[in-house]
Amino acid sequence: MSDRDARLQAILGIGQRRVVTAHPALIEQWLSFSEDKRTTGGWYVARDGKVGQVLQPKTERRFATIQDAVAEYVVLELDFWSQISEAV
Repeated sequence: MSDRDARLQAILGIGQRRVVTAHPALIEQWLSFSEDKRTTGGWYVARDGKVGQVLQPKTERRFATIQDAVAEYVVLELDFWSQISEAV
């Protein structure tokens, strides 16, 4: 388990993949959140299962399922913004 996964699991009490699978409405909510972002910071998730950072094509990864893509996006996005808030 990665450090990011361990942090999220500590917050949620269970793995993020299980949360997304158990609550399919979260998939659409996170996709909408990603599409509506008005910043170049953080990460994005696309409906085709790609996850990456804006203007950084080397970060882009494609996941086999949208559930896996959203689960990874949630961890990356929360991790990114938590580091920003810790720096302030």
